[in-house]
Amino acid sequence: MNKQKLYTTKHFLLGITFLSVLLVLSSNRAKAQTTGRDNKVMNLQNFDNKVLHFGFLLGTNMADFRIRYNPAFFGVDTVFTVQSKREVGGNLGIVSDLRLGNYFNLRFIPALSFSVRSLQYVILENNVLVSRDKQIESVSLDFPILFKYKSERAHNFRAYLIAGGQYSLDMASQKDVNSTLVKDILVKIDKDDFLAIFGIGFDFYMTYFKLSPEITYGFGLKNLLIQEHNVLTKPIDRLSSKIIKISFHFE
Repeated sequence: MNKQKLYTTKHFLLGITFLSVLLVLSSNRAKAQTTGRDNKVMNLQNFDNKVLHFGFLLGTNMADFRIRYNPAFFGVDTVFTVQSKREVGGNLGIVSDLRLGNYFNLRFIPALSFSVRSLQYVILENNVLVSRDKQIESVSLDFPILFKYKSERAHNFRAYLIAGGQYSLDMASQKDVNSTLVKDILVKIDKDDFLAIFGIGFDFYMTYFKLSPEITYGFGLKNLLIQEHNVLTKPIDRLSSKIIKISFHFE
């Protein structure tokens, strides 16, 4: 996926989120005007009084790496540049929400996440500079524990902030390939990852369910790189996760 397509996809996803918010607000207002009781009809009035409730989420993600270079090797050998490229993936999860008070909730949202991350190399081969992309695909089980801080409810709307931590287990196997050819070398990453998560979301109280568009940013706390001291890994000192998620929660 080239940079132009990536930006187009990202803007499309953000546009869908914005349009969804507008559609929800428009539908609520249209219903209120139809009944002749604008700003008086409150949906799901006792929903937030539940101690425990469940739901599910559908979403997309844009994942890449934060790279820390190794100055002892970078630019000295055949590798001239290494850059991380964002790719688009998807998420599917189950929402578990525990009420802690009027403004706080504790959320556990186990999810299956499909993500793709790419490392783009410029390498000197046979006295010619060539570009090589090393794509790293992951199928992860994510286990985030998050604190949700809610604003006061305004009719059928509420904003919130969310923050916490996440453990991820990458279930995608990586083949053990031993080769001196650059095109066959794998950049391997650890299967365990720990991330800090923070974001913002909006609760829209519909007639029969609550819809919550949410945007979160996660950054890895662990070095994922498995250093095998080959031409592709020697210039890198540290690889850590960086991921943006756009999710729609149905509760």
